[in-house]
Amino acid sequence: MKNFNICLELSILIPCYNSEKTLNRLFSSIARQKYPSKYLKIIVVNDGSTDTTSEILFKWKEKLNNYSFTIIEQKNQGIAQTRETLIENVDTKWFTFIDADDYFQKNAFYNFCKASDYESVDIIVGKTWRQRNKERHNWWLSNSLSKNIKKYLKNNLFFIWNKVYKTSFIREVNFHFIKGANMMEDQFFFSAIASKIKKIGITRHYTYTFVQSKNSFSSVVDYSKYEDRFRQILVNFDATLKNILNDRKYVQLSKDEVKIIDSIVYIYIMNIFLLYVLFPAWYNFPRSVQAQLSFLFYNEKRQKVNEILNKYNIEIRAPYGWWKATTYFLLRLKKRYDLSKYLIYVKKQAI
Repeated sequence: MKNFNICLELSILIPCYNSEKTLNRLFSSIARQKYPSKYLKIIVVNDGSTDTTSEILFKWKEKLNNYSFTIIEQKNQGIAQTRETLIENVDTKWFTFIDADDYFQKNAFYNFCKASDYESVDIIVGKTWRQRNKERHNWWLSNSLSKNIKKYLKNNLFFIWNKVYKTSFIREVNFHFIKGANMMEDQFFFSAIASKIKKIGITRHYTYTFVQSKNSFSSVVDYSKYEDRFRQILVNFDATLKNILNDRKYVQLSKDEVKIIDSIVYIYIMNIFLLYVLFPAWYNFPRSVQAQLSFLFYNEKRQKVNEILNKYNIEIRAPYGWWKATTYFLLRLKKRYDLSKYLIYVKKQAI
């Protein structure tokens, strides 16, 4: 049994929508934590699930009767509004998010407590495993940890989970999600608070497992949903830049703020390129036209991204890291592609 000299009073925030297949794994990972239950609160929002999610939640509430366990039922409003509701119901000093299809590692909360200078930090970050099917891998994109906010942002993807947030800090930032903008809402959250973070606490232990399932946004290949999701990303991208600039011009920012914006730009571009360029071309079209269509997709999306960057007079500069260099190259492509070929192809498929 661990010796708990220091314990964070922590709320675990869980958004749920049709999560019946994964909830038992998640709550089992909480039940296995050797951590005093009096310091933990569980807050769940069931966002209008149509499966047995609600029944499973109430069974776990009864089973974990030594915990403070709140279940909020609401009509389906999307993940952005669900996260907003969760934060509104926090009354502890700290909180953390976990998605319903992921789970905590052993002693996750205890390891968060071991973060250096935890009382004086705004957030605490840990390391993440990525699981696909039954294989688990060290996810290097989320495991480059640093107490320096600029260094931390260089190779991290701004996920909202596997971080512990000081509630007073988030209240001071006065952040709000955009209702209906459900794509990359976690990147919007973290990038919106990034420039306000003064100090990061880190634990070099693995505290979280991100499960990439066939039902996750990054795995869904239904092309009919791509355009609306892309629109939602642009809404969050625009709002993120507006929050950080705060009516200032890009050239007026400090070097630290510029580096944060540069990182944010590449996060959005990389997600757009992967989810809305490569995936639809590779999964929805014949192999004979995949390569060609990937460029057509990207050229169209690139123009819309550039419209937002031009709106704020943000300069695209050579980035740090090979994956950012790749997106930089793609964003700066000079060649124009004939979109009419793509439109003709789509029209034929609709007949």
